[in-house]
Amino acid sequence: MESEYIRSFRNELLHDVWNHPISEVCFWYNLSEAGLINRCKKFLIPLPSAETLDAILASNHVELPMLKPLTNNKNFYHYRLEKISPDEIEANALARKHIGSISEKLSSFTCPDKLINAHPLIASTLKFIKNNKEWSSHKGYLSAPGSIINIEVTKSSIDRALIILDSLFKSLEVVGISVSFRPEQIKTLLCMDELELPITLIEHVSRKKHIATPAENRANKRYWDNYQFGGSRLEYPHIPEYDYLPTGQLHLSIGQGSQRTWSDGKLAKLENRLGDIVRDIFILAGNIRGRENHYSRRLAENQRKHDIYDAAIKLTNDEIKAVRQLKRDSRQWQQAEQIRAFLLAYQQKNDLQNLSPEQLEWLDWARDKADWLDPLIQVSDILLDAPPPIKPF
Repeated sequence: MESEYIRSFRNELLHDVWNHPISEVCFWYNLSEAGLINRCKKFLIPLPSAETLDAILASNHVELPMLKPLTNNKNFYHYRLEKISPDEIEANALARKHIGSISEKLSSFTCPDKLINAHPLIASTLKFIKNNKEWSSHKGYLSAPGSIINIEVTKSSIDRALIILDSLFKSLEVVGISVSFRPEQIKTLLCMDELELPITLIEHVSRKKHIATPAENRANKRYWDNYQFGGSRLEYPHIPEYDYLPTGQLHLSIGQGSQRTWSDGKLAKLENRLGDIVRDIFILAGNIRGRENHYSRRLAENQRKHDIYDAAIKLTNDEIKAVRQLKRDSRQWQQAEQIRAFLLAYQQKNDLQNLSPEQLEWLDWARDKADWLDPLIQVSDILLDAPPPIKPF
């Protein structure tokens, strides 16, 4: 028998697929269209045909079909879906609306065959490369830690990588996204209002097992022969385990944590997808903003619940303290009344005229202590209410 949680989830997914375009529902559940259809089959959720969905969206009226009971829910929690928050949905819708307003600009972005009026960051990177011609990475990458832009490419791809980044930076600035380098963070950042996204371009390199050359074999033999016969120490011949080969396949990554990556494909290279990349950057930024708004809202809600809880606990503790104080005052009042009754009995038994001065002084002292104990009388005692004496060194 399906639980209330499973029933609620199936009803929500049924409502989504019958009231919204499939592309939107796929985004809400972070699935491809094929993945969404597969999950609906597993959960016995009927899907509307394309014609039926178009008619529903046009009329804004839908009668949802009845769900069949999910008899086998053994693997439900393995295949269950997590829907993104309303904040993320709203932010994504705003991003797509903005993309629609700049669609003409996105379609006009192209990548030239060579650098023309290079972007300031690209020009600074070219200057850095000319002054630092060492390619010390064991994979053949440009060794440029903390340089102007974050790139890891081989010599054969450096020109193409810079042309792609130059065209991308210029295209981003056309649509209001600035690019800057932060030396303290060693990052190239895309700046969109308060949001900053790091950008990195990396070339994939393949590797194969290294076969030692005759010269490396001789150097290795010479080192061990010299070591065996106690000669002077020679420098150890470091023979690489792998040979790394450039592939020319570039991977552009933007973001950290919530990251998006574009790669060279068989049919489309990065330079031919500038418009799509800029569009996806807006969507990525919208998703990040929506997620941050959702988290901040959750934190605020959790803080509100904690404040309510803390206030309730404080109210209870204050009430307990008040009751304890009431009991303490009641006991002290009873003690004061007992002392007064005792003093009255003492006076009745002993005539005041027959009492010595010491006894009369004691009666005054006892009355003062009774008044001090009585919570209804506000008096202080010169000794008992005084600060404790300071012990000499």
